[in-house]
Amino acid sequence: MPRLRIAVVDDHPIFREGVAQALGSAEDLEIVAEGSSADEAIEIAQNHLPDVLLLDINMPGCGIDAVRAITRQCPRVKVMMLTVSSADDDVDMAIDAGAHAYVLKGISGPDFIHSVRTLHEGEHFLRPDIAAKLLAKAKRSSIASAELPTLSQKEEEILRYLANGMNKAEVAREIGMEENLVSDFIGNILQKLHMRAILESALSSRH
Repeated sequence: MPRLRIAVVDDHPIFREGVAQALGSAEDLEIVAEGSSADEAIEIAQNHLPDVLLLDINMPGCGIDAVRAITRQCPRVKVMMLTVSSADDDVDMAIDAGAHAYVLKGISGPDFIHSVRTLHEGEHFLRPDIAAKLLAKAKRSSIASAELPTLSQKEEEILRYLANGMNKAEVAREIGMEENLVSDFIGNILQKLHMRAILESALSSRH
């Protein structure tokens, strides 16, 4: 069975090497490239097409700009933000730019490896703190123009459970839904919020 191909981009060499070593120790994961800047992240995505690319926000050249370029030029590459920042603006910008996952650097090794595998398998996941931020964002935007996509009652319910610390399996049991369907709902939530950002930008440019 082919191993998952992972790239790690972070401008702190010791941290980057530690992440690469931790992931490389798993039998099903393979580190194919490392980098330290936004430009290198884009180059790695183009030249190696890793399954998952781990990327920090704060680095030379701007990590958010790298996400935008990678998702546009290499859509098959799944970008996971790995950062110390839990600031609302950073979370919003990363998701709006097209990041597939947002993980804080304080995550445990086993949870981190599980997150990488889960992302590659096509499932969506959100940490409780990130889910809470997205829920607040969705509520703030609920009074916005009807032209913009809003979350359904079911999507808000799922996001609320995630924000309260439930994992995907617990949410599935709570609402009587298959886990893979919960994952699809989470993906739809992220897509809607990303589309809101695109449409909000387009609408504001009309004035």
